[in-house]
Amino acid sequence: MLLNSFVIGLSIWQSRSLSASGSFWLLSFMAVATIATLFAPVMYCYLATEWSSLTIILAGFVQAFATLQLAVLVNCPIVKTVKTS
Repeated sequence: MLLNSFVIGLSIWQSRSLSASGSFWLLSFMAVATIATLFAPVMYCYLATEWSSLTIILAGFVQAFATLQLAVLVNCPIVKTVKTS
């Protein structure tokens, strides 16, 4: 999961076709997924195992959502509005 987060985050960071707000939100989602993935083993040691399982499942959902959004946004061109006088 961490390798996928790294690859997708790098793709978002280097993408020129995404808007600034799209990049921000996708990177935010990937950061949440990465943090949840890193904390799941710690939660397994100190909390009930159900919390660790729930955390890793939610991290997978967030990562899948960010991947889907990246696939949709990369193919859409950025539309710039032009003021006509």
